[in-house]
Amino acid sequence: MANGIDVYVAYQNVRDWGAVKRAGYDFCYVKAGDGTSTRATNGYGPLGRSAGVAMGAYWYAQPGNAVQQANMLCDRALGEGLADLAPALDIESPFVPGPAAAAFAVAFCRQVAARGFRPALYANDSMMSAVLPAVRAAVPNVIVWVARYGRNPVNGYDVWQWNDKGSVPGVSASSVDLNQGLIPYNLAAPPPAHSAAPATSTIEVLEDGIVNLKPGQNRHAPIPAAGRPPYLYICGGYGDFVDVHQIDFIGQTPAGRDGGNYLGQGWNQGNGQPWRWQADRPGYIPVPPGTVYVSLRYSTTSDSIEAFVS
Repeated sequence: MANGIDVYVAYQNVRDWGAVKRAGYDFCYVKAGDGTSTRATNGYGPLGRSAGVAMGAYWYAQPGNAVQQANMLCDRALGEGLADLAPALDIESPFVPGPAAAAFAVAFCRQVAARGFRPALYANDSMMSAVLPAVRAAVPNVIVWVARYGRNPVNGYDVWQWNDKGSVPGVSASSVDLNQGLIPYNLAAPPPAHSAAPATSTIEVLEDGIVNLKPGQNRHAPIPAAGRPPYLYICGGYGDFVDVHQIDFIGQTPAGRDGGNYLGQGWNQGNGQPWRWQADRPGYIPVPPGTVYVSLRYSTTSDSIEAFVS
């Protein structure tokens, strides 16, 4: 069982991520927005990850367009270095338990899944009882994050927010939300820790073209497969390493079809460990034919690496 926190920078100032990690907290969710408004994250994603804390983003939902809000969450998770954890929908007031809240949660979580992520759903026990059956029926493998203080949740959960008045070393706040359970990773492979303080990013690769990649960039783009399975190559300079934590097919158009919005599929090494490529042994993976939108998260000791499809 792991311990985690969730923070909103307007109320919780994390001044020392190393202290947070040493105190036994392995993951953290950061509020990334409300409704159609984004919220500052103060660089918590990269700062937390550099200390070995798995970082994620949550979105305080407001009535309106669920798909739009889900897209904003996914964009913020990628752009702010908060994609280690499953992007989370926070559904509470002004929603009330009932069909409208359930319909919003289903649409939101479906869109997160369509973007290639594993969605998470946060709510108190009452709201969760009202919306979870519909979400589970529509969206496989959703992470359940339940808030209930003083007693065990009625609903089964992956993560339990058991206290909203915690005190955490390294955090300047009178109260911090405390969570426990499984680390709600976005997909199977956790980000490994490296003494070299690796950077994490997403990259783009284009068919028959080499793209120079610098840590900290957040990019994704189509790979035209031209009716055959292309191969993705990653390489760096002599002595550099590249650890690929996660490869997500954001969307794919099957061969013989034009356009459309097709549900992507995630892909990881079977044993849950990150792929490793070295300069003298560049690796490759086959990807499906058609147009594949790929988002790849990696760490590297190099200032830049190269990626190409052939």
